[in-house]
Amino acid sequence: MNDNGKGKATASLLLGIISVVICWLGMGALAAVITGIFGIVMSVQSSKEMASAGVYDSKTMATIGLVLSIIGLIIGGIVFVACGLVMGAVGCIGCAAAL
Repeated sequence: MNDNGKGKATASLLLGIISVVICWLGMGALAAVITGIFGIVMSVQSSKEMASAGVYDSKTMATIGLVLSIIGLIIGGIVFVACGLVMGAVGCIGCAAAL
């Protein structure tokens, strides 16, 4: 059964929402980066499938999924790097205190 990309549009929206929700979890933000990447891929694939089939009723859902996935990817990446920097700084402080 061919759903003309509607299922992938729903999946991209769900992955985008998950990415935005978990991007604030510190080192768990890596999961937000991964779900954001998958959400972007699913959104692009669903848009292509809908365009080739001439179906545009779920195009908005795919677009919202794309936007949320990009936001989750960017914020998750920033939070992940920031947590890594903080952990590195704390490690350096611990090493300097031991000297």
